[in-house]
Amino acid sequence: MLKLFQRNKKSSSKKVSKIIKGHLDGYDGSILRGWACSKLDSKPLELVLYINDKEHISFISNQFRTDLKDANIHNGVVAFSEALDIQKVMNEFGSDSILRIKERITGEELTNSPVILKKPELKWSVDRYSDDEFAGWIVDVNNESLHIKINIFINDELEGVIAANLERADLVNMGIENCNHGFHIDISRFSKGRELFKIKFEIEYSDTLIIGKEKQVFSLQAKIKELTELQHYLRSNKYGEQSIENNYLVKSILPGLIDTCREQRHVPVVEVIQQLRVEAKPQIAVVVPVYRGVQETLSCLNSVLNSRNKQTYRLIVINDCGPEKEMQPALEALAKDTHFELLVNTENLGFVGTVNRGMKFSVGHDVILLNSDTVVADGWLDAIASVAVSSESIGTVTPISNNATICSFPNFCLDNELPAGYDVSKLAKLCEGNIEAPVELPTAHGYCMFIKRAALDEVGYFDEQTWGKGYGEENDFSLRASKFGWKHVATNKTFVHHLGSVSFAENAADFIATNLEKLNGLYPDYPMLVRKFIHDDPIRRLRKELGKKLLKAELQENAVALPVKGKSMLFVSLTIGGGTKVATDDLAKLLHKEGQSVFMLTTKDNLIWDISSHITNATAQFDIASEYDEFIAFLKELNVWHVHYHHVLEFGKEVWNIPDELECEYDFTIHDYFSVCPRVSFLTENDVYCGEPTEDGCSKCLQKMGVHDSSFLQINDLGGSIKEWRNYFFCKLNGARKVITPSKDTKSRIEKYLPLKNIEALYHPETVEVIKFKSKRESGNINIGFVGAIGPHKGLQIIKDMAEEIATNNRDIKLTIIGYTSDDAYFDSYDFVKITGPYKQSELKGVMLDEKVDLVFLASIVPETFGYTYSEVVRLGYPVVALPIGAIQERALSNKAALILRNIGNINDTLLEVVQFSNDFSGATVLIGTSYAKEFFREYYEIH
Repeated sequence: MLKLFQRNKKSSSKKVSKIIKGHLDGYDGSILRGWACSKLDSKPLELVLYINDKEHISFISNQFRTDLKDANIHNGVVAFSEALDIQKVMNEFGSDSILRIKERITGEELTNSPVILKKPELKWSVDRYSDDEFAGWIVDVNNESLHIKINIFINDELEGVIAANLERADLVNMGIENCNHGFHIDISRFSKGRELFKIKFEIEYSDTLIIGKEKQVFSLQAKIKELTELQHYLRSNKYGEQSIENNYLVKSILPGLIDTCREQRHVPVVEVIQQLRVEAKPQIAVVVPVYRGVQETLSCLNSVLNSRNKQTYRLIVINDCGPEKEMQPALEALAKDTHFELLVNTENLGFVGTVNRGMKFSVGHDVILLNSDTVVADGWLDAIASVAVSSESIGTVTPISNNATICSFPNFCLDNELPAGYDVSKLAKLCEGNIEAPVELPTAHGYCMFIKRAALDEVGYFDEQTWGKGYGEENDFSLRASKFGWKHVATNKTFVHHLGSVSFAENAADFIATNLEKLNGLYPDYPMLVRKFIHDDPIRRLRKELGKKLLKAELQENAVALPVKGKSMLFVSLTIGGGTKVATDDLAKLLHKEGQSVFMLTTKDNLIWDISSHITNATAQFDIASEYDEFIAFLKELNVWHVHYHHVLEFGKEVWNIPDELECEYDFTIHDYFSVCPRVSFLTENDVYCGEPTEDGCSKCLQKMGVHDSSFLQINDLGGSIKEWRNYFFCKLNGARKVITPSKDTKSRIEKYLPLKNIEALYHPETVEVIKFKSKRESGNINIGFVGAIGPHKGLQIIKDMAEEIATNNRDIKLTIIGYTSDDAYFDSYDFVKITGPYKQSELKGVMLDEKVDLVFLASIVPETFGYTYSEVVRLGYPVVALPIGAIQERALSNKAALILRNIGNINDTLLEVVQFSNDFSGATVLIGTSYAKEFFREYYEIH
């Protein structure tokens, strides 16, 4: 029935003579472009590219082009744009190759075909080849329209390919008409943070040609790092104090060399003199700049004043002329009761000027700069001070926080909520026993920044002239301090809660952008320094230590009543989300009610495995290559007694070893068709349902399309064929205690490929509810709704066809997409189509009411395994239209408020059927949801 969606499938194998029209527009060395259609009905055609009269590839002329639409040629959908690498053609077929494009059935050749590739004659020049860049030009003077591709090899491995297509006006003087043959390669883009590596540049164009000889590269970042490490070593050994010459080396010569590496001179080098240093006093000056946020500021100050520490301190609060009139009286009242030092700026100085005033006001003390939108806990000062004195070379200390970019917990570089059930005091208490050593940072974070007074004396205060009101000043200070051998570290021995973006100016985004550009200009190695830190993520071990404590603490509240072997279950799943996440969340809630903790195992690249809690947002991340044994040991600490696989798309083979390591059984729920279709959804290259062909058909699809973009495993990892792929998953699923499918339709589809004896169809658990629908829709235009993120597999082409049909026949119909599509721009010209944009789940009902949707069309062209969207819209009381495929059809068969389309070959007929259903619908009562009794284990998992 669904074969009607396979638009490009021939209705007959018998060749029929046709008259075609079309044109081969050209070939630029990478893309073959043109258009073709039938003169009889202007429909797209199947075309074949022949190279030297040998069939190479076939394709369909079914892409959209505006100029063709303007010419009224099948609404513009008869173009083609096929990737064809000239260098591969040269290597396989040789020079003087002839490219022809013919129509598959009639054999007619397109106008402007053939294209003859002339024998190549290369000319090139390299303008610059340094440790940082490779620049010049290269052209085939016999084929000027082609762009030569340069292969970039690092340590003998291909790391990237760049087309030489930049404009070079100077080529005209050499008689080359097409000037777009220049190249400029930033080597740091491809070095992946490597510090010392070999690099070379080659082209493969009939023959292999080296245009950039192999050389050793010592990166800018590495040079600065080595000089900085030298400074750390010299400082740790007090080298600069041994003589005037030594002092001159560490305070002038080496900082100057670092500046030279950065190719800039305007960061001042301090004058080398014998300084009379003021000895740091035992107290720490806690400097809190205040601008706005009265309640947040009072909360911050009270937390400092009420926290218990052995370390003595001065609290210096500076009001920077904020906009809230209540601020100063509130500060004065608190100061009167608690006796902290309150300063008031006569004019707004911004963050930089304000903290400088505080640091100058507290000469002789080490300093902590503390944002006024933070909250601290007992022991915070003691923890930071103990880290600061642990090494002579530590200049700054930053504690971990929920919102401190690279020092954030539990998720790196994100603004996190505190774990459920925890406040800053509980988290700081957990941190007290942490034993991980501090981690060196590229720069300190200013939200809570300890600065050793000796570093301030040597480096100077923040640069007010350069950074204005703020942003970038702590990075600049840190990088200046690094030149003198001071280290910047993060610690997890305490935890500080940071609200973020409360204290300072409204136009923060503008000066952040300006100052970030300025910072990168002053320190060209800084972006790479940060990228490398984020890539390597050395601070992960600090997060992991605290995360493990939080996850283990969750077990203490478990009260398992059922006869199970442990307190927790491990769900292996996706980071992508979607229906799989809804299912795992619902299952975890039900299990938690019966005393079970559920921990999620996910990964993005099979390098870092992430164990997280369903109850809190706590997480512990393991580098699986070096920490596998620790990972398994931790699962045993979590008392994991059963593994439930929900998806393995992003994992490698190692993930299947977990049950054996834990000596436990496992289940597997099939949420999509990854186990039998490496593309996941049975979608072809033309974005239509494949119809589930033979193994030969699947193999051809995989050869052209490859596996799903997020799949860690590639087809060659499992034997190189679809048969081996399915055999692999059959073996893994056959070893499960139970394989669960969320519908009978899914079960029958899987069984066609995998003859499993342990497979069972169980609907996902959902609240059982009786839904009463309205008896009559409102008068006026019928408004057809589409819900969610609509891509090709969710019926995008159907919506496009409906829009075209409505516009052509001026029908009284509206289309409303509650969400978005993968091609929103396509609908810009249709005033009867509205796209609301992304929404939160809690907002769906309100949005649909506001948009006055009459019914919802669930237009998925591939078989859904369950269909949570179906559940959502039925519960909201909306009639549903769906295609005759998959779980939605199965679930809706007994639903009188659902229309399963039968006449789906013609979009006009489809529209008429939908409109008729909307007009005739007289209301219905529907039972939706599936309950699994009171003891979920016993009925769903069948654990007794």
